Amino acid sequence: MPTTVADGPFTGAPAWFVTLFIICGIGAVLSVGFRVLAAGRRYQVYRRAGLSPMTHNAQIEAKIAQARFMTESKSVEQRLAELDDLCQRGVISDSERAEARAKILADG
Repeated sequence: MPTTVADGPFTGAPAWFVTLFIICGIGAVLSVGFRVLAAGRRYQVYRRAGLSPMTHNAQIEAKIAQARFMTESKSVEQRLAELDDLCQRGVISDSERAEARAKILADG
């Protein structure tokens, strides 16, 4: 005959149910603890990088946009020549070269 709980809020419940309930509760507490720990570590990483933890996404996007704006872009001819060179050296296949060439020409 299965064992049941005699007293408390789980009166009459099977013992396995109470055990499962306790294990789930411990798991939930551990999960929240790990999330808090990870958030604290992320906060420290952002601070060390000179970013605000509250607006780090916008700051990173602004830095990326500025970096792209500041870099000199290669001409279409230079990029196509690089593709041809990679294909000749066997780094990429003819089909990869054709695919990349079409993309370069489409993007301009």
